[in-house]
Amino acid sequence: MATVGEQMYSNFNENKTFYNSLGVPLEVAPFLVATHEVISVDQNGKISTYKQLTSSITTPITPIIPINKEINFDFGNVKLDNNPPISVNELSDISGKNRNASQTLKTKQPIYKVNSINGKAGATFGSGRNLVTTNFFDATWNKSFTSFTVSKMAAQNAICVPYSVTNTGGTYQHWTQRSGSNDNFLAWSVGISGTDGIKTVSMYHKPRADGAAIEMFDYNGSVRTIRVGYLEQKTWSIGDLNIVNGLTIGSREGGQYPFIGDINATQILKGSTQDEQNKIIDELNDKYQIYTNDDKKYFGKVVVCFDGHSIANGWNTEGALMKNYANKVIQALGSGTFWNTAMPAKDTIYLNNQALARVDSIFTKKTYPENGITKNMNNILVYYEATNSINLQKLSGLQTFNNVKMYCLARKAVNPELKIVLIPCGPIAPTPKSTPEETEIERLKVERYETERLDYNARILTAFNAGETWINGYPRVDLDDRINIWNATFYNNSSGADYVHPNSTGHQIIADILLPVLLGLITI
Repeated sequence: MATVGEQMYSNFNENKTFYNSLGVPLEVAPFLVATHEVISVDQNGKISTYKQLTSSITTPITPIIPINKEINFDFGNVKLDNNPPISVNELSDISGKNRNASQTLKTKQPIYKVNSINGKAGATFGSGRNLVTTNFFDATWNKSFTSFTVSKMAAQNAICVPYSVTNTGGTYQHWTQRSGSNDNFLAWSVGISGTDGIKTVSMYHKPRADGAAIEMFDYNGSVRTIRVGYLEQKTWSIGDLNIVNGLTIGSREGGQYPFIGDINATQILKGSTQDEQNKIIDELNDKYQIYTNDDKKYFGKVVVCFDGHSIANGWNTEGALMKNYANKVIQALGSGTFWNTAMPAKDTIYLNNQALARVDSIFTKKTYPENGITKNMNNILVYYEATNSINLQKLSGLQTFNNVKMYCLARKAVNPELKIVLIPCGPIAPTPKSTPEETEIERLKVERYETERLDYNARILTAFNAGETWINGYPRVDLDDRINIWNATFYNNSSGADYVHPNSTGHQIIADILLPVLLGLITI
């Protein structure tokens, strides 16, 4: 067959998006496909045409580089002792490094559970029950160490150690404490005996009702980071690790402080990047379905700091922990990092002096990466103050306004990206007195307070409506009749002891009005 001519048929570029098995987009460059039309004549003089591929220039898909896991324990991969009660005598390391954990004594083996979290297997640990790995830690681990644990705590007000390792001079242990009858918060702690003592980090997020959580501990050049799923992350810097020998799962090395509840998975890396940490937590959450999309929506992208009136009131008291409006707002947001910096019974002058160390230091991280783009983190300061200044310090509405404005301008000077939300000053109720003279003095005190409070609120509103840049949000709490009426809806009048601070209902009202203002300021 003789080719007598040809013609270019098509030439185009096309962008495609491909995904791996985990649904993660892979980078693929544009590719070029060229074809041409061929005219041919056979020996009988018949003319025909066909299309022929001339060239295909493509860029290979970026290969998936697996995360190097030094240990990968999943209680779906176990060897069982089937004598009742069915227990785990060996936990297989599916990282490929064959660092299995085992327990030969039946009485010390954790009890196997087919359905621990959302249909996934786990093992119930308790007093004296643990699994121990072979010795593999050496000096190369002492500057770089990251661990992830999926667990479900059954115990309350007890130290639960999901794993520990031997540290020269003592034991390195990572423990969790689920505190209080209402499961109002978790206290996550890390300690290294003989090196830096015990570090307790309280996470004031309400956990799942069943106590399930994904927790991470990262150690990198003496910088320690604790993270709980998509809920919160805290970092501090102190001390060095010097770990040796193996890993004990289910209790402190030596058997102390058993984990009371279920352990479902443990993964350990010899250090990790933040991107790797996010991927592993995503991977674990995809399997165990512990956190919702709302929980992860703002993680690493939003920091909210609460300062001023009624934050400390009831915060550290177990029975009242969920009463304050800040906690209610964070619960509604579902994620993000929040900090309590309030000082009880303090005025605007005191808070101004404390803010440099107690507030500004929170907003040191200004950006976060997303799809290769650096974005500004949402830094929001909620400031609720004036009550103590007007009531206790006897400042006027104008003096209080000037102090608050000075506070906000100073915060903006430290971080121009900071968004400041001011909550209007609320009313106070007259405290009952035993004599007519004392009652009249109390009435005049409240009357004066009310005059200055309304003056302060009016000045803040004027500044906000004028678009002054030191105030970005002004939730109109002052317009809600439930707050402006002096009754038990807002105040703790039932005890007769507190006519200033909101009760649980009052905090909920503030949170309901504040939340949409915060959502309007958040951009992701």
